[in-house]
Amino acid sequence: MERDTALAEGMVVRTDATVVDDAAQDVGGDAAVSACGLGCDPSGPPGPLSGCPIGQRCVLEAEAPTCRSAAGLAAGSPCDAVDACGLGLACFRASRSTGGVCAPVCCPRGPDACVAGRCGGDGVLVDGTVTAFGRCLPPRRCDVLAPELTCEAREGCYVVDALGTTECRLAGVRGLNDSCVLPEDCAPGLFCGGLGARTCLRICAIDTPRCEAGQRCVAQSYSPAGSGVCVEPAG
Repeated sequence: MERDTALAEGMVVRTDATVVDDAAQDVGGDAAVSACGLGCDPSGPPGPLSGCPIGQRCVLEAEAPTCRSAAGLAAGSPCDAVDACGLGLACFRASRSTGGVCAPVCCPRGPDACVAGRCGGDGVLVDGTVTAFGRCLPPRRCDVLAPELTCEAREGCYVVDALGTTECRLAGVRGLNDSCVLPEDCAPGLFCGGLGARTCLRICAIDTPRCEAGQRCVAQSYSPAGSGVCVEPAG
């Protein structure tokens, strides 16, 4: 895996990465398989390129995708059944409302398949089935001190550039002081920054800091209003 060299303190970079999952199953010889390792690729075109026989498409209607002949509703259409949507789409549970919506399928652990926006969401289908997949969503700004107000399950609120722009992204798992490259490498509530080697730093509220003993909550040039990061006192 290759990633761009980290920039100077306060800068945030994002690169695309291809993840090869050893658990991926070969469906149909040399046919492509999902980067999520669950058989055919529901984000791909119909036929062999997505791991399906000619004349069929890969659909996400359960925890694992499957091949079948089908047509359906367009992206953005309301839906109430897992088999209602068209090529490359799935009927995901609608965000913060009832029913479902047809949306492009993407794999959070694979190359970015979204033409614009991000691969996010909780991956839950309209019938409540939990999947490893995500759906393509538009960029969404958020409050680093209250991410639950805007971001979906599995997401965190991250500072994504040197201007303090925030965005909901699928959350990473690296903990406090762990090395990082991308904002979303870190677990929710952390910022990827530092001089030289970049590590996950705790985001804090200036007026009610919750830092480790001996640290201070200090606003940086990239910090959204009212927030900072926990740092050791200078000198």
